[in-house]
Amino acid sequence: MPGDEKRKLEKTITALHNRWGSQIVQRGRPSTAVSAISTTFPELDAALGSGGIPRGRLTEIGGVPTSGMATLVLKVIAAAQGEGGTAVYLDIERTFDADYAARCGVQLQQLIVVRPYTVRQGLHMLADFLAPGSPDVLVFDSALERLTEPVTADLLTTAVSRLTSPLAHSACALIFLLALPEPPPPSPLAHYAALRLRLHKERWLYRRGDVRGYEAQVEVARSRLGPAGRRARIAITFNGAVDGDGVSSGERRR
Repeated sequence: MPGDEKRKLEKTITALHNRWGSQIVQRGRPSTAVSAISTTFPELDAALGSGGIPRGRLTEIGGVPTSGMATLVLKVIAAAQGEGGTAVYLDIERTFDADYAARCGVQLQQLIVVRPYTVRQGLHMLADFLAPGSPDVLVFDSALERLTEPVTADLLTTAVSRLTSPLAHSACALIFLLALPEPPPPSPLAHYAALRLRLHKERWLYRRGDVRGYEAQVEVARSRLGPAGRRARIAITFNGAVDGDGVSSGERRR
């Protein structure tokens, strides 16, 4: 390739990296390896293809309240902290339960909980947290209905599109935790999320007639890192601490 053309190509590649992130263009055979944070549920990690919630990507986790979605996110935070990582939780809905988080294994003294006054203020904060020194896990906890309001949806699209490059250059797993109505409207994040999970509570788990937890199904609605359409069952049990999996058949009988 002549020198001038090569320089033009390198300039184009640099511009693409700066705008869209370092993963957008790769030399030679593209690598599919992505660093991930375990969900702590082995069956789910295997179904995701990446071994967990991917770093440097946006993940959308949705479900109706009590479907297990909040527990899943808290388990991811605990896993990141267990590896020496940090986490920030934007609590838009004021639903963060510190006691429950601690029982899920979250180290509260190492968790930053932020309560923006409005969802729009929270969206503006995302870019600040993705500056150099970003956390390992950044959670945006909101109801999907808030994000689909016309003005907010436009702001969300603008904010998330501007986060693509700094997120790709970081080791942060950005998670939008969305409470869904029934039936849920289309998500404005559908185009931007590398991974979209939907949780559905399936049944309660009993031991000696007492409720000891519940079983939920996680559907991989979309994935850029592995096959979509996969499903995994996770068991969430209560016994002082909130544990996952490892439920015997005896615990599943009434």
